[in-house]
Amino acid sequence: MENKSKGNHFYVILSTSIVLFFLGLFLLVLLHSQHLVDILKEKAIHVVELEQNVNSAGKEAILQFLGNQEYILPESIAFISKEDAFRSLELSKDSSLFNASLNPFSDVISYQLLSTFQEKETLKKDIESMAGVAQHYSQNIFYDQIKTNLIRLGWILFFLALIFGFLAFALIYSTLNLQLYSDRFEIKTMELVGAEDGFIIKPYIAQALRVGFLSSIIASILIIIFYFITGVSSGFFAEILQFQWILLTIVIISLISMLFLSMSNRFLIKRYLSKQMSDLYN
Repeated sequence: MENKSKGNHFYVILSTSIVLFFLGLFLLVLLHSQHLVDILKEKAIHVVELEQNVNSAGKEAILQFLGNQEYILPESIAFISKEDAFRSLELSKDSSLFNASLNPFSDVISYQLLSTFQEKETLKKDIESMAGVAQHYSQNIFYDQIKTNLIRLGWILFFLALIFGFLAFALIYSTLNLQLYSDRFEIKTMELVGAEDGFIIKPYIAQALRVGFLSSIIASILIIIFYFITGVSSGFFAEILQFQWILLTIVIISLISMLFLSMSNRFLIKRYLSKQMSDLYN
């Protein structure tokens, strides 16, 4: 059956692609939110401040204790002497605030934890109870608030997708109505000669699937471009974004696209199949 509204189909593809792109961004935020929180948890620095009079054996005991904990990232354990800390201050040109002969810093040991570890307070108490430890500090990061804000951003993108989705459906409705109106006598003739509804609907569904496929391809290309641009521009985003979630997002929006267009086309075509011959002249 000849396509008599190719121009309108272009706008249907374009509008559907925009819907799928925003929907894809929503899925990316949703799928990556927990991963981002896990990365932030592992990047958080925990600092053990040592007492001024602690000896080398005491320092080694603390370092060995931290190194033996399976939930502490081994490569993250670092000893920073008070001399190194003061030297860093001098390099930053802020040492004028202090007397060079009076070093205000203490020796510290820093480390990072695996994101799966939950007993931070217990670990803190165990470390502070060790000989030679003055105090234990941890970066105060509000992980739950970060995740909540990410989910809120995701819902904003989802509502944008809904808005464009309504516009796309209106365009689909208008385009398909024009095509069905021009094909109304052919449809009714096929009905009169005994053609089944499935046979009549089949060409329109095939066309809807093609439009849905093209829309999903365009949206997928936009998502992949977004993935590479954000990954190149920021090493942090490159660490957050996971390609398997990108692929899953592309699969989901492709299925949604073809399902949405085929079902909406089927719904609109069914209305024409119930028309009487007299109704075709209106």
